[in-house]
Amino acid sequence: MSHAARFCPIAAAGRPRGQNERRGDPRLSGPRVRSITARVRGGHDIAVVDLSTSGALIEGSRPLRPGGRVEVHLAFDSQRVILPARVERCLVAAIDADRGITYHAALSFERRFDWLCEEETRAVSSLHEVCSP
Repeated sequence: MSHAARFCPIAAAGRPRGQNERRGDPRLSGPRVRSITARVRGGHDIAVVDLSTSGALIEGSRPLRPGGRVEVHLAFDSQRVILPARVERCLVAAIDADRGITYHAALSFERRFDWLCEEETRAVSSLHEVCSP
């Protein structure tokens, strides 16, 4: 269970009731995605919860205005990328006496994040090389 899910039933459920699935691409999550260093232009650090070639769910201490545009700076391995994105929604994910309010924001990238496709292709190729006789 995620940190946010322990504090907020909406975060535990994943999305508000009646909201249809709109994802166009599969999402990646887990330690590899969590290791990505991320920041929204203006210097606000964020954590990447999940990521796809077309968008991301991020977590931060400041709300983002739905409908607004942001630049997301991502750093992973030796690569850096800046992706312009639109804020689709922003919700309170957790309220904690020590940490304050944590927000989750869903972003849709204005262009595809092709590094994910390249990374997946490399991983499959590496696995094939290891498994081939």
